[in-house]
Amino acid sequence: MPNYDIFISYRSKNKVWVETLARNLRNEGYKIFLDIWELIPGQNFTQQIYNALKNSKTAILVASPDAVESGWVREEYELMFNRKQQMPDFRFFPVVFNENPDFPFLCNSQIINFSIDDYTRAYYFLLCGLKSVGPGDSVPSYPYLEIPAKLKKNLIHHNSSIEHFLQRLFALFEQSCPSPVMLLAQADRNQSPVVDAVLKKAEAHYSPARCLHILPPFSNQAEHQADGYFHSLGQQCGFGEGVKNGVDFEHALRDLLKTPNPLFLLVSRFEHGAENIRQELAGILRSLNESHANQLHIVLCGGEKLQELKFLKGSHSLLNIAHILLWPELIRADVYGLRDECCKTLSLTDEDVEQFLEISGGHPTLLQSVLLLRQDEPDLSWADYPMALSEDAFVWQLFTPYTRQPEQAKQVYQWLAHNDISPAKPFILNALLRHLYWRNLLVEKRIQGRKRLCWRCEALRLAGREILAEYV
Repeated sequence: MPNYDIFISYRSKNKVWVETLARNLRNEGYKIFLDIWELIPGQNFTQQIYNALKNSKTAILVASPDAVESGWVREEYELMFNRKQQMPDFRFFPVVFNENPDFPFLCNSQIINFSIDDYTRAYYFLLCGLKSVGPGDSVPSYPYLEIPAKLKKNLIHHNSSIEHFLQRLFALFEQSCPSPVMLLAQADRNQSPVVDAVLKKAEAHYSPARCLHILPPFSNQAEHQADGYFHSLGQQCGFGEGVKNGVDFEHALRDLLKTPNPLFLLVSRFEHGAENIRQELAGILRSLNESHANQLHIVLCGGEKLQELKFLKGSHSLLNIAHILLWPELIRADVYGLRDECCKTLSLTDEDVEQFLEISGGHPTLLQSVLLLRQDEPDLSWADYPMALSEDAFVWQLFTPYTRQPEQAKQVYQWLAHNDISPAKPFILNALLRHLYWRNLLVEKRIQGRKRLCWRCEALRLAGREILAEYV
């Protein structure tokens, strides 16, 4: 395994921007580990990543807002933090761009902010960090610096699917004593644009003063205590320093419900936090909903762990009263919107778009990979796309966690033999199958009038069979 100067950790969705950064750093003389440059096809993806990080002097963590929604940033951060504890000389640099996301767990880290308009200045600050020197009062020029296209904030592409989704959501609150609503999204669905659209519609309907949007902070360990968690939520609600714990937070919300006008409460990233803290928040919201159902309208955004609060313990589940809405699947308008963000010069027909949706299975990250394939290899035949996509590092990353447990690997391999796996039920009782669904490897399809769980696309089946074959 070669030694690297810099290990770059990022989400596949941002690879165009990240590759530009990597090329610039390589031109400075640094040896870079970037997965799409260095990973050897057919070898264990997870082990290669671990070995590369182990043999790197420094690391760059590219932390984008959509990474927060998936929880990926937290995993990568903890891996680097553990490396730092083992090797004090190891350093890592959090990098943000486009938006400065809310990363409570990085609050004590010096972040390199590419969100500013001056890319050269941010790049210079990064170089100063890598060289352990102060930036001084002037920024040098870099005549050969490659400037990436300015990334837009993720925009919601309003279409009939999204409008219908919003209408269904807000119609639920027109009912008497409405229950909380769960907006459930599989992994790698960027929730930020839809959340923004929900909040905008809520502010128009309720007034901005009667809308609260809270984002629970990261904390996977119970010892990070509920007090700090609820203090953070209280500050986001404008309750000041008076909220010290869950009891204070509940009392502050109750005070807001003393007026006759309804209060709209949107909770994003519900699953961020230790299980006991999530359950306490769920209990508070249920209690308030039962006592102020017509005054408090609650929307919770999350995935697998949020759904479990409705189903896993039956009638004793904390949120068994909640109504569920699933995040809408991608349609044509989303493909054109994504094209405009990452491959603006790529010419597409409606027939092309339908093919892309079929090949990617409507998975957002795979869809971007397909668009980039078309841009980089315009002569690639449709028949060759699934195999080419199956070699993408992101696809391998989806399956390699199952190699750690041979019994799981064997079961997943057996399911990969067929596109149609099992009936689709409101709650998937098999824990492994449920995990595959929420990791966005599976999708619900209606076949002969019945809902079935199917693999999202053929590329996933090709990659999965190759990765897991040795464990059968």
